[in-house]
Amino acid sequence: MIVTVLGPISPEQLGVTDAHDHLFLRSPALPGQDFEDTDRAVEEVTNAASGGLHAIVEVTPIGLGRRPAKMRAVAEATGVHVVAATGYHRDAHYPEGHWVRTAPIELLAERIVADLQRGMHPDDWLSAAPPDSARAGVIKAGASYQRISVLEERRLMAAAIGSRETGAPILVHTEIGTCAHEIIDLLTRERVQADRIILAHLDRNPDRELHAAIADRGVTLEYDTPGRIKYRPDSQLLDLVEAMVKAG
Repeated sequence: MIVTVLGPISPEQLGVTDAHDHLFLRSPALPGQDFEDTDRAVEEVTNAASGGLHAIVEVTPIGLGRRPAKMRAVAEATGVHVVAATGYHRDAHYPEGHWVRTAPIELLAERIVADLQRGMHPDDWLSAAPPDSARAGVIKAGASYQRISVLEERRLMAAAIGSRETGAPILVHTEIGTCAHEIIDLLTRERVQADRIILAHLDRNPDRELHAAIADRGVTLEYDTPGRIKYRPDSQLLDLVEAMVKAG
């Protein structure tokens, strides 16, 4: 079963999927790049659907402008399945004083589980509002460039608790494709099954030998930057995909 913002669907209903995107987003680490416009989101998703898109994994986590009601509106208007995220990003996205930085692991995990089982909080626990009807379907986590900070480790541990309690997969932001083995080590130490771990943005570090070694550990590698030539030409990504397919 796959949990979308409009309810559960079978895997067979998912179809062609954008595995990593943001419909709504606000972060101090990305000034001037806020996504808040529902009409614009509907327009862009409708255009993508006309090209064959059936589903989007919307990976905006807690505290970064996540908008459950707006995600429901986009799904209803376009007919595209939207899988939403709970969990937390890397340190850079949370300013000093944000509750995510100071919350104990138990509270971080409790709120992940609540998002997955009862419905996402409409403003990420900045008020006493009741949960939205839309449930999250994936847990987001994040690590910094070439390191996992103390606070990021705590949030990864909370994600592990959420995954163990609910079975939800954990999708981890890797900064420029780094720290993959360290992330796997931490999550498996916390008793997360390898097949519940997804590592995002690995194509930003197109090291074929590294990717083969990561894949051998049983996790999912996410290549999610086609068309984003600020990182590298698509030809390099195609070469990487071809090499990984040949490697089995």
